[in-house]
Amino acid sequence: MAMLQPRIILGFPDLNNVGCKLLDKIRTKNESELEVANGKVRVRNVGDTSVVYVPSLESQSKTTTLISSLISLLSASKVQEITILANVNTNLIDEKVYSINVNDAEINPVIRSHILNVLITLLKVEGIPTTCLLFPGKRVSGRDRFPHEVKIIKALADTLGGLIIDIDIDIDETINEADNDEAVTETPDHMMYM
Repeated sequence: MAMLQPRIILGFPDLNNVGCKLLDKIRTKNESELEVANGKVRVRNVGDTSVVYVPSLESQSKTTTLISSLISLLSASKVQEITILANVNTNLIDEKVYSINVNDAEINPVIRSHILNVLITLLKVEGIPTTCLLFPGKRVSGRDRFPHEVKIIKALADTLGGLIIDIDIDIDETINEADNDEAVTETPDHMMYM
């Protein structure tokens, strides 16, 4: 089993899947894959930080089970803080990265993501200090998709660089992958909101 560090950067398949694309391009010699509740979770250790991300999700019920098992694992590993990286639908307007403390009594933005809402709920129950780095999402297709994803990738990468001093992200490869990918389409199960 991979050794989890006290700080976690957590990603999941978000609206445009840019969080996972970015986390997948972190260069490190210390990476592994965990099987959690019949799903795969990738772990990359960089200094005192573990980058943990779920590369793909299935149905809503399997997703909830996987996330619940993952949060239990993080809690049992005595993780001290978690930062969630996400591009999701919210009521936030400005296209920038917002830092939101999940442990506050009330979260101001409306978050329209079943996955993120489950994460937030379970992390509040576990009492793990958690911050969400959110870039407001919107689905973009056609010619506008690639420039939109590049903007999100660069904004999230800059924010990550401020969190993990020794991080080495292959931004060019991430951008090339975004250019070659088909637009992400969520299944109806992933469009349910809490």
